Amino acid sequence: MCQLAKPLTLLRPKLIIALEDIDLLANVQILEFESWWKNYSEEWCRHWNLPSWTVHDMFAVTTIGQVDNVEKIKEQLKNQATPIKILLQ
Repeated sequence: MCQLAKPLTLLRPKLIIALEDIDLLANVQILEFESWWKNYSEEWCRHWNLPSWTVHDMFAVTTIGQVDNVEKIKEQLKNQATPIKILLQ
């Protein structure tokens, strides 16, 4: 298990513009995963030098901002506009 599955420790963000509130854990069977994972987690975390690793670590979402004018964004997306950069102020 330790050799087959490596934790995501390098940030390669998948950016999503959510036009409504979404729950990425809604379709994840958390209890089944945690029941299976408890057999491997301690050794795997020790192998990868991690204090812990949960289903929430795998599907965590961080909101980096909110759009003031949602209608403008919707219109731009309908017109096939492609973002060229993301700025954090």
